[in-house]
Amino acid sequence: MFWFNGIHADDMDLHVLSINREVKPAARMHLVQIPGHDGTFNVTDGTHENRQISMICVYMGEQTRSNARSVAQWLSAEGFLVFDDEPDKAYLAHAHTPITADQILTLNEMHMDFDCQPFAESVAYREQQTGNVSLPHEENVVSAGTWATPCQITITAKSNMENITITKISER
Repeated sequence: MFWFNGIHADDMDLHVLSINREVKPAARMHLVQIPGHDGTFNVTDGTHENRQISMICVYMGEQTRSNARSVAQWLSAEGFLVFDDEPDKAYLAHAHTPITADQILTLNEMHMDFDCQPFAESVAYREQQTGNVSLPHEENVVSAGTWATPCQITITAKSNMENITITKISER
């Protein structure tokens, strides 16, 4: 099962029959052809394409046009897609497959495709409010995502501060 945009599929009377989700997104390829040379050269820069996640769901609720519109509205916005078996990871996603009223009212089954950013984000970023601290102070930054995560550090002081040092300890 899954959450999308803060709402669980159960709350929308949906049951997931199957999910196709890649473990690794496709690398973005920049193929260059050189005249007089066989084949192509791949000059990738380490970037990745968006991830595609597909699901087949069954609608288990009361078959009314109003309920069909509620499901469609829920899937119309961009939001975070979180799976029950990985509750600490979220994909920024947009459901782009059209859904017809017949799929919900007659067939009870719908195919949904989500276009997602390539890597999962940490659902809970570590936020630390230290109050008064003795210097030097060390704070560890933890992210449960699947790729390097940008870090935002905000320091607020009641008086002038000098010699602030932020050290990158290691690569992930």
